[in-house]
Amino acid sequence: DFEASDGHLYVASALGLVIVNVADPTSPSTVATVAVLGSTDRMAVSGRTVLVAGLVHPDGGRSVRALDVSDPAHPQEAGLLELADHPAPRRAPFAPGGDITDIAMGHGRAYLTTDYVAGVAPARGYVAVLDPATASPLRPLAAVATVSGRDVAASSHRAYVLGGGSLQLVDVSQPSAPRMLSSLSGLVGGVGVAAEGQALFVVDSAGLLAVVDASDAALPRVVGKLHVADRANSLTVSNGTAYVAAGAQGLRLVDVREPSMPTAIGSIDTGWATDVVVSGTRAAVVGPRQLAILDVSDPAAPAVLGSTATSVALPADVSLQGELAYVVSRWLEDSPGLVLVDCRDPAAPRVAAELEWPFYSA
Repeated sequence: DFEASDGHLYVASALGLVIVNVADPTSPSTVATVAVLGSTDRMAVSGRTVLVAGLVHPDGGRSVRALDVSDPAHPQEAGLLELADHPAPRRAPFAPGGDITDIAMGHGRAYLTTDYVAGVAPARGYVAVLDPATASPLRPLAAVATVSGRDVAASSHRAYVLGGGSLQLVDVSQPSAPRMLSSLSGLVGGVGVAAEGQALFVVDSAGLLAVVDASDAALPRVVGKLHVADRANSLTVSNGTAYVAAGAQGLRLVDVREPSMPTAIGSIDTGWATDVVVSGTRAAVVGPRQLAILDVSDPAAPAVLGSTATSVALPADVSLQGELAYVVSRWLEDSPGLVLVDCRDPAAPRVAAELEWPFYSA
């Protein structure tokens, strides 16, 4: 996981939190590394606070650390939440050993999801609400039991937790008292959830896109389905169009403005598509050792503006920030950890710099 903010990248990796100065894209430099017990692949940035998932003890037990990055070169510990030490849901939201599966930010709150603990009944995870602005001490405002979460999306008053073959809607309008609104089953194999307006979008690993009408939060229902591709790796939704990174089938685009009738409107061969990000009329698609920049001003006719080879054999994530694209590697045995691509000329994107660190990122 990684985020860009104010000329710096914050990257979750096996080293912990790596902070990279990218003010000069041609010469990125690691300015700080904050060790986190156990490798971490979940983090989120809120203003000058970074939340990082890690371990409390070598034998297990998860934690969330809050770091003050007002001076990115000298991050300071601002708070620590030890999840495993508080098995009672009213004191803390996590059963001992439960793993943090995602951290999402929305309207000044952080939402954490966890999976269930093997061999512990009932099999359930939790979604917890944190306020990064009051990181010292770091405490959950509240928590509610959910499915074992794989992905979470947040809107102004709701959190959407995907996992365990279902999608659960949680009211977080009062962060100190979240409550379960409803649960929708039948979404086996979901790999990603996105929200836009009153609609939710879930794609599974077999390439099936489901559109959920959540206008009645107590009774969400699938109103449309479309088999987009033979597989799906990631999903993003922007301005009524769903973009699916579909592996060997490249990028698939679906018109979802009419939720009951999702319609395939475009596709383009980008090479193997691992992840996609959309910013305005541009999209970036990343795959093994490649990055493509696309014009998606007309989603029915996407066009590759330019592409470039990269050294990232197994990319995990791509971000498009202004005229720069950032590619983070999942496994670093034969790859740099971070690649910065200059996209000022979208017809000729070029690798501006590479930054290496050991082990793997996420």
